[in-house]
Amino acid sequence: AWHATYGLSAVARALTTAARAVASARLVSPPRFDADRRAVWSAPRHPPRPAHGPAWVDRSLPTLVVASLDEDVPCEGWGSALRLRVGEVGRGRTERLAFAVVLADDPGDVDALIDRARQADPAANARSWGSLAVLDTDGRAPALERETPWHAAYLVGAQQPDAYFGHRYVSQGSAYGFVHGLQGAPRDYAIFSVPLTLIDPAGARHLLQVMMRMTRPSGSVLYAHTGRGQCTSGGVHAAPTDLPIFFLWALTEYVWATGDRALLDQPVPFYPAEDRATATPRDRVAQAFHYLRDRVGRGPHGLLRVGSGDWADPIAAMVADRRAFHEHGESGFNTAFAVYVLPRAASLIAESHPIDAAEMVALAGELRRAMEHTWQGEWFLRGYDGRGGPLGERHLFLDGQVWPLIAGIGDDAQRARLVSTIGDRNDDPSPIGATILDRPHPVRFGMLAPGWDCNGGVWAAINALLAWGYALHDPARAWRLLEKQSLAGHARAYPNVWFGIWSGPDAYNAWFGSRPGETFVQPATPMQEYPVMNANAHAGPLLALMRVLGLEATEQGMVVQPREVSVRWSLTTPVGTFSGGPPR
Repeated sequence: AWHATYGLSAVARALTTAARAVASARLVSPPRFDADRRAVWSAPRHPPRPAHGPAWVDRSLPTLVVASLDEDVPCEGWGSALRLRVGEVGRGRTERLAFAVVLADDPGDVDALIDRARQADPAANARSWGSLAVLDTDGRAPALERETPWHAAYLVGAQQPDAYFGHRYVSQGSAYGFVHGLQGAPRDYAIFSVPLTLIDPAGARHLLQVMMRMTRPSGSVLYAHTGRGQCTSGGVHAAPTDLPIFFLWALTEYVWATGDRALLDQPVPFYPAEDRATATPRDRVAQAFHYLRDRVGRGPHGLLRVGSGDWADPIAAMVADRRAFHEHGESGFNTAFAVYVLPRAASLIAESHPIDAAEMVALAGELRRAMEHTWQGEWFLRGYDGRGGPLGERHLFLDGQVWPLIAGIGDDAQRARLVSTIGDRNDDPSPIGATILDRPHPVRFGMLAPGWDCNGGVWAAINALLAWGYALHDPARAWRLLEKQSLAGHARAYPNVWFGIWSGPDAYNAWFGSRPGETFVQPATPMQEYPVMNANAHAGPLLALMRVLGLEATEQGMVVQPREVSVRWSLTTPVGTFSGGPPR
């Protein structure tokens, strides 16, 4: 049945590709070429932009202009120009060929757009993008030095505007963006926003605005969006219970790191904006707390309930009774995450909502005690299955351990034991970062192959949080994880896998699964069909680097916390230059 589903999904994607081809022919005119100015452009045949409301399909496309800045390269036509360029390079040209790209909402004067493109200064552009995050370790960590500005440029360059939200967001990319056509989820926007506070604070602010505009007046946060601001569950979650916690984390990080407290008092619309309901971010902090306490609630073991799901989308496939899990199951991920986030977010509303702030701190303390009771001797439980049984008693779920390390749950001996166990079971056997499970878990109908996806894959987002947790307890292991999860580390481990060298997917297949080092393929998400340009593959290493170096957001701003790193380092960003390490 599962193989038949693969076949049907392949047919569905083929039909979708055909439909896109037909739509493209109707929406976009054929490219035209100007040989004298070495430029190609394509103008859309589109109707006016929707005046009101979100749309599943946004047919308002930009005019695209691509112009060569190399005067000495002969051009005889669009196809010929490409072939000539390749031929010229192959005959010994070593300098870079420079192109400029211009996108314009209003076609206007195409000649003016070409002139605008040809005025570009590629050297200045390269300097600008290359200075977003410059790491200097005196050559002690060349891969990290090389990849840090690359990841920063990718994360900033992945931003695109949404006319309905009125803000820009970081495209999730990979199969999510380029196969599904979906953007999100807000949990990923939160992860993207934390490194953006250092390299593009305005971009982080835009992401927070989009997260708030994807929130309903009830406090639930929608899972994804597509087209022009059309929000959707994506067929996965009606109301993921982790998203309000991710929002509180991202908002606190941004306000503390940037000092932009003015944002807290600016009303922001809920979804849909046509209802004209608004609330300030301060009010939304209290609302997110009320949603977690009153709507999500806690289960019989005192942990926050899982509801329709938490960070791991397929977690409900790992329990016997899906309905019981959704109704009564409990999430160790949500609980430990809230222990860390709630007291920090409470500081944002201590003056405006003092009662709520005090109750947030109190709830965090209760959740901490409940989470401590899930200690199994070597790791914490992932949660409870809704029928009283533990989840993660025999399997080490890495996503259930990262926030206990970060939040300092348990005593020092327990956390030291946890770091050692993660290293032995999930990290050390894997050449490219820790696996999300120490070994495959039974999954309903065998829907997830062993070592793939959430059944053991190597996830950029979770490894970023693990590096952070390591840095608080074992800085040397944290530094080794940074180098293992680098692009260079993946290229060394799996030199015959083309992705993972310059960009990558959300998750790689584990060493104990089939096709290790590649990425998963399943009917729901054929990641292998577009295994690059995933924003987590670039945001994760940046977040990990920040925390391993000791860069933390505090109420006093961004500071460098003491870390026992073995190299002297400096990190230069548009926000400032930070440094640390052992004395010279």
